Amino acid sequence: MGNVIDIVIYIIYGLFSLGILVFVHEMGHFIAGKLTGIRVTGFSIGFGRGIISFDHKGTNYKLGWIPIGGYCRFAGEGEDLSDDRKGEPDEMYERPAWARLITVSAGAIFNFIFAIVIFSFISYFGYSYKSPGNKIVVLNKTLNSSGKQFPALAAGLKTGDRLISINGVKTPNFKKIVENVAYNPLKNLKIKVNRNGKIKTFNVMTAIRSDGSGYINITYDYPVIINNVIKGKPADKAGLKKGDEVISINNKKIVFYHHFKILLNKNKTSRALLTIKRKGEIRKIYIKPYKYKKSYMLGFVLKLPRETKKYYTKKFGIFGSIGNGFVMFGDTIKKFVKGIKSLFNKEVDKTKAIAGPVRVVLISGTVMRQSSFSQYIIFLAYISIMLGIMNLLPIPAVDGGHIVLNAVEMIRRKRMSFRILQRIQMVGLAILVSLMVMVLYLDIVNLISK
Repeated sequence: MGNVIDIVIYIIYGLFSLGILVFVHEMGHFIAGKLTGIRVTGFSIGFGRGIISFDHKGTNYKLGWIPIGGYCRFAGEGEDLSDDRKGEPDEMYERPAWARLITVSAGAIFNFIFAIVIFSFISYFGYSYKSPGNKIVVLNKTLNSSGKQFPALAAGLKTGDRLISINGVKTPNFKKIVENVAYNPLKNLKIKVNRNGKIKTFNVMTAIRSDGSGYINITYDYPVIINNVIKGKPADKAGLKKGDEVISINNKKIVFYHHFKILLNKNKTSRALLTIKRKGEIRKIYIKPYKYKKSYMLGFVLKLPRETKKYYTKKFGIFGSIGNGFVMFGDTIKKFVKGIKSLFNKEVDKTKAIAGPVRVVLISGTVMRQSSFSQYIIFLAYISIMLGIMNLLPIPAVDGGHIVLNAVEMIRRKRMSFRILQRIQMVGLAILVSLMVMVLYLDIVNLISK
């Protein structure tokens, strides 16, 4: 029952987040239409019958009961162009092509501006985050088949190395290490480490995971020290306590948490012998794990990894923060392009790499509920950019298609017939529906596989 309530809460939070971005997008169309003399007949967040609906100065404003998407409808832009047009000067297709081009482009532009404003805000005020330090553990085994290669091990990195930079970018903590590796799949990285006081440089070729991200198979220093025991779970029944350190399973030594998970998953639900250290005293306890999703658990929460501390981002002045907002925007675009390119790699599983509306809502809800305010609005900025880019795709039924058609009209200096426009829109709609069906299918497959 608790899981169901959590999912419902995540969905509500996710829909709220998506609603913010849809509002920003449609407001771009709304303002541009007003400024270019195009009459707005409808503005809606969500579809279907309105939960809230009212008319003001010829425009119907609505909050639809189907809480995904929205629209800004202009005069002369109905489903049947020939029936909806009345030839009035403030109708969509009575205005010049440049006015229509600006209006249809404004939605994506507002999404981009929204992201830049968030990045500038974050740059000015700064924010804090917690992360383990840059001392690494080099893996030679993995928990599953998603990381079958061991680039760090092959390149000569060793457990205990402090990874101080990647391609010249400083990495003071593990979060920065992960970011620089994840966004560079199948790339040769110049990694500088501090090994017992000596600086060494290694060239490490990253591998690619099934979700399209890069990896080198390292983790952080994370001993298995219990912070909290969950009531009623095997750990509680076996008598484990806060502060206990698990040092072996079935007489196999545990160096850090990754080893523990590998041994626990190998043991499955069989009775296991744990060796623990409690206040300097060694004890042995028998315990039977339980299965949760695709993993095996004992029912306790660990202390934070060693060297975990709070880090603070650099704060900029007013003008510097605006400039850095644009830099962060550009970096995000580059990451998005890299992500698109990775989809064509045969190692990438499309069900994991592509997120449709269902997963976006769930991920948004999770981030909103579990993350800090700064992390949440940064996530909103990322999704806003993605929404803007997706709307610029040259598909006739979305903004990008209308941009192309209006640009062609401006070049030809001749208006396209409404019959041709209708046919193009029908083809575009068919393409859009097909894409939506595909991403919804991928979302469902991904959720079921979990």
